Amino acid sequence: MKAKRTPFYYWRNLSVRWKLTSILILSAALPAVLTTEAISRVTSAKYMENLKSRLSISIRELETEVADIEQEARVQVNTLGKILQTNSVDWEQPNSSSLQEWLTNSNLPDAKTTQNFLLVTNAKGTTIAQTIHILDGDLTTYPALTDKGESSLKPIELLTGIDLSDLAIFKEATQARRLISGVEILTTNQLQRLGLDKQAWVGIRPQKTKDLPESKIPAPDGIYPIESGNIGLVAMAAYPVYQNNELVGVVLAGTLLNRKFDVVDRVQQLSDKDTVVTLFAQDLRVATNVPYPDGKTRSIGTRVAREVAASVLNRAQPFMGRTNIVGSDYETIYTPIFDHTRQTHPSQVKPVGIYFVGRSTQSIQAALLKQRLIGYSISAAAVLGAGLAAFAVVNSIIRPIRQLAVLTKQIQQGDLEVRASVKSADEVGQLADSFNHMSSQMKESFESLRQAEENYRGIFENALEGIFQSSPDGRLLSANPAMARIFGYDSPKDITNSLTDLRHQVYVNPQERDQFQTLMQEHGQVKDFEFQAYRQDQSVIWVQMDARAVQNPSGDVLYYEGIMQDISDRKRQKEILEDKVKERTAELATANEEIIALNEKLKAENLRMSAEINVARQIQQMILPKPEELEIEGLDIAGYMEPADEVGGDYYDVLHTDGIVTMGIGDVTGHGLESGILMLMTQTAVRTLKEVREHDPVRFLDTLNRTIYKNVQRMNSEKNLTLAILNYAEGAISISGQHEETIIVRQGGQIERIDTMDLGFPIGLDDDIVDFISHIIVKLQPGDGVVVYTDGIPEAKNMDKKQYGIEQLCEVISFNWHLSALEIKDAIITDVRQFIGKQRMFDDITLLVLKRQDNALSELPRSQATLLSL
Repeated sequence: MKAKRTPFYYWRNLSVRWKLTSILILSAALPAVLTTEAISRVTSAKYMENLKSRLSISIRELETEVADIEQEARVQVNTLGKILQTNSVDWEQPNSSSLQEWLTNSNLPDAKTTQNFLLVTNAKGTTIAQTIHILDGDLTTYPALTDKGESSLKPIELLTGIDLSDLAIFKEATQARRLISGVEILTTNQLQRLGLDKQAWVGIRPQKTKDLPESKIPAPDGIYPIESGNIGLVAMAAYPVYQNNELVGVVLAGTLLNRKFDVVDRVQQLSDKDTVVTLFAQDLRVATNVPYPDGKTRSIGTRVAREVAASVLNRAQPFMGRTNIVGSDYETIYTPIFDHTRQTHPSQVKPVGIYFVGRSTQSIQAALLKQRLIGYSISAAAVLGAGLAAFAVVNSIIRPIRQLAVLTKQIQQGDLEVRASVKSADEVGQLADSFNHMSSQMKESFESLRQAEENYRGIFENALEGIFQSSPDGRLLSANPAMARIFGYDSPKDITNSLTDLRHQVYVNPQERDQFQTLMQEHGQVKDFEFQAYRQDQSVIWVQMDARAVQNPSGDVLYYEGIMQDISDRKRQKEILEDKVKERTAELATANEEIIALNEKLKAENLRMSAEINVARQIQQMILPKPEELEIEGLDIAGYMEPADEVGGDYYDVLHTDGIVTMGIGDVTGHGLESGILMLMTQTAVRTLKEVREHDPVRFLDTLNRTIYKNVQRMNSEKNLTLAILNYAEGAISISGQHEETIIVRQGGQIERIDTMDLGFPIGLDDDIVDFISHIIVKLQPGDGVVVYTDGIPEAKNMDKKQYGIEQLCEVISFNWHLSALEIKDAIITDVRQFIGKQRMFDDITLLVLKRQDNALSELPRSQATLLSL
């Protein structure tokens, strides 16, 4: 069976001339194609950008066309209205008046060629004079795309007395007492009264909806009131006429835009080729030059896609983009048409129709394709020229190379005397010189090769490693003397004659021979392959083999060749080492058992210490003020403390003695049992000083400091603490002692922060702190209060290592100050926990909130209001 020829096969069989020529042509073609494609993409993007800009200009021209028609109606009703106001007109008997003569014989703009109607009604909205025109021609068929030119109008005769009081613009003009204009929607009944129903009729024509998404098809019937295609889009104006400040009549003028093809055609002529223009009444096309799918008629009577109607009619927003129009895709711009309410009630304005300009995607793609073809044509011409030049250059290079190829075949046949005669000085000339030099060297090389073969034979015979060749079926083909010695044979000839089945004669484990052959098949070589082998006397030795497979050009294995070493001594040394390792392993196991026993002892010690710490923690919790102790008349107090470790170093207390409420809060450095014990000492000392009625802030803190300092020295500890003492009486609070900032909160939530750095000194750090002690007094009105805390709150960190901070604490306090003290405390703790999230709490958290109530302690005797601040 003939092998399938691949492209690589044909490429391989090409001459060098054609390969180089092809490469040069591709080298020129690839950049040309890439450059042309990049330019095409940029050009296409710029084309679409310019297209949107041109469509925007066209939509403004269409809006201007309709605005001009509306302005013409304004001019007519304004002119006629002022004439009627300044002339004597018998409004009571209109049949005998000269109103009709004013409409037909005055110097007003010619209504017969520009407007569909010019009317004068009485105050009740009934016409008393009128001129009405409709389009001249067949209004029962759909107009052809080829019908061009200005629309001509013909007059129609209708009796006066037409009731137009239901026109929205009539009502608005009489209420506003001024001229009103706009693009209005007239119903079928209103059009019939004016005789314009035949011109207004456009019907409802079938449209393609199959395979289109829901947004691309028209909205369901009934959403927009188009009355089976008989709806009028009229640009009109109304002017109320007053005499003696009394409404006597209204002048109305207007143009029906249905079938007003000269408007859309003028905009089309001013725009790019293939631009289409449409006027919609609601979602119905009433004037357009969009071709119907029959390719002959205008697409009046068809409706806009649902996505466009939703944007323009429902939300009064322009729509820009690609959409489907009667079965074809267009790049479009739609904008809303508004009625007279844009002048009278701008906030209530609602679209009554749509302006549209667009261009079919087919024509856009054709234009872009034309640009692309021009670019690729230029590139193709450039590549063709480059190809011809490349062929000529390559041919001049290849000619001397082909001569060298002929000489090479002669050398292959054994003629080493040939010489090249290329005389050029370029690389080919250098190649010819090298060729001549090579042929001379080849003669010398053959001589050297024979000498090298003799040298190799000497190495082969005298090597210490066994060198061999064997067949894949297990026969030993050749061996050097060292190979014979390893396996106990007298000579290479003896071993090659004796070993005809290596798998069974040499390998102690024949499966290792199979493993060897598998490795050779997969990798073509093996390295450091160790196995046990039989010597001639059947003794067993360990050998290590490195070998490779020698193959013919077709990939078939001819034989294996390699070297072998006797590694029996090395194996014995390895076994000795392994015995040593086992011995050391046993010693390590014994040591591990001793470590486990020691670990059990440490666990027992830790259990004992944990029990001691737990007892200290329980004592700490027991001395905190009970909830009933915080229930003090005139005050709302709440406290909270949570240690980070088993025993924390934070302290707070609330004491009520002789009408003075004393609050203490402190933070012992560090954590653990030692910090907890120092906190207990501090609480006991403060309680004792309060019981002996020590009110002087200097003596209070000095006595407390000396007590704590001496205990710390006795404990041989370096612990100390920050401590603030706050005393409240008669609406004033005294603050002393160095601690975190004290937060004063006014009734409305205003924050005042008091720095306590200059009000004291750390307790237990020095035996004499008298010179550092000071205090301040702050007045508290009903609703005012104070918040104190330890550094565990502002220094709490979240998972991003960001601190909670005093500013956030103040914001929470201010926001929640209208609540009770307990609720304020809960809000702060909740906010802190939300801030830190899953982060571990690294420090104790202590918080104390005091809030003066309306029945504060103002009634206490002044003798009991001595303020103590430490």
